[in-house]
Amino acid sequence: MVASDACRVSTPTLRSSLLRDLCASRFFGLEYSDRLLERYLRQRLGAQLPRYVEDAFRSFMACGVFARGFIRCHCDACGEDILVAYSCKSRGVCPSCGARRMANLAAQMVDRVLPNVPIRQWVLSLPFELGALCAKRPEVLTGMGRIFYETVATEQKARLGLAGSETGAVSFPQRFGSSLNAHVHFHTLVLDGAVVREGQGVRFHEAPPPSREQIEHVAGRVRDRAVRFLAKHAEVAAEIRRLRSEHPRWNFKLVHDAEICP
Repeated sequence: MVASDACRVSTPTLRSSLLRDLCASRFFGLEYSDRLLERYLRQRLGAQLPRYVEDAFRSFMACGVFARGFIRCHCDACGEDILVAYSCKSRGVCPSCGARRMANLAAQMVDRVLPNVPIRQWVLSLPFELGALCAKRPEVLTGMGRIFYETVATEQKARLGLAGSETGAVSFPQRFGSSLNAHVHFHTLVLDGAVVREGQGVRFHEAPPPSREQIEHVAGRVRDRAVRFLAKHAEVAAEIRRLRSEHPRWNFKLVHDAEICP
């Protein structure tokens, strides 16, 4: 074999993204990856990231590395052994563990949770101030998810016009965007209709697709209920005012402008 400068492996530099550098640095060992992460945090960011962010990256760097632990699986029938390295099981950073969790959850939803009826996905994106509060305060995140589902369910049952009907949903709060930026939003899978009790069982009635006006009505109702919900919590309103003063270019918008706090 003849080696030349053209096929020489170059070391990762700080000019590329952190995640891409860390993936490449695994070729050079875990100690090199640790030094690269420390240098990136110190030189590129100039400030310390939250501990859970550092832990996520460090767990990703050790995922699937046999030096960090493994399990030996033995087959009594054929006598073969196989070694399986421990995974990090982290969220957001590790593509392998994230894909495995996504596939397992999807299979559970389809096989054991969701009925075999039409399902519609509703997505709620939040303005900056409210998204930041949901990321910091679990009670605000829970409240916004409840408001969103109840508003969608009420509008959907009204479209059907069936007395005593009920519907159901599974909601997935997403805390980050495609570039791992902080972006809290909701993906909610709602039964595209409602069930009505008939005799000893229930019957599903499919709802017609929502019109543009009905979607705007849902957005307006979510906005109004969110304003009333936040007005009941003085400390939350104060936090919104602080965020708005620091980021004046962000407004609370769903369909129409609305003031979150006085």
